[in-house]
Amino acid sequence: MDRKCIEIKMIPVKWLVYFDRNINVLSSKKMNDLEESIEAEGIKEPLMIAANKSDKESSYTVLDGNHRLRIAKKLKILEVPCIIKE
Repeated sequence: MDRKCIEIKMIPVKWLVYFDRNINVLSSKKMNDLEESIEAEGIKEPLMIAANKSDKESSYTVLDGNHRLRIAKKLKILEVPCIIKE
């Protein structure tokens, strides 16, 4: 069996764009809870991203983790842990 190792990379927030068709909505309470958690402990679960091949500069679309990205931007976090989907 061929197993691939999952690599988590720190990616600059400025390179990440929201997935425009994200249908996941969190209540304001859950968003506040998530913000408090990230502020206290950092982002514990990496974002899942995919490279935007059409862009000239490095950029990625967030497939999973749009809420974490919004909070990271609000808290002025410069880099977030990500898994790049091939």
